[in-house]
Amino acid sequence: EANDGREIVANGNIIVPPFGTNQRRYKDVLGVARLNLGDGYALHGTNKPETIGQSVSHGCVRLRNEDIQQLHAMVAVGTPVYIY
Repeated sequence: EANDGREIVANGNIIVPPFGTNQRRYKDVLGVARLNLGDGYALHGTNKPETIGQSVSHGCVRLRNEDIQQLHAMVAVGTPVYIY
């Protein structure tokens, strides 16, 4: 079962589409910047800042656009990232 095309639900569980599939591609959802973490995950902005703090991504960490811009300017490629 699919609702608005952003979630796939089977037996009450949300299924996360595999990295690289069309189900994970949505126009403008990454906001103004993205910092790739590997394995299809990233820190990125959003086109819907009102949803920050909600579980609405496919596993990425979403930030306000101004926050990801500041972080992007501060870190170099290869900087270790720890998410708690």
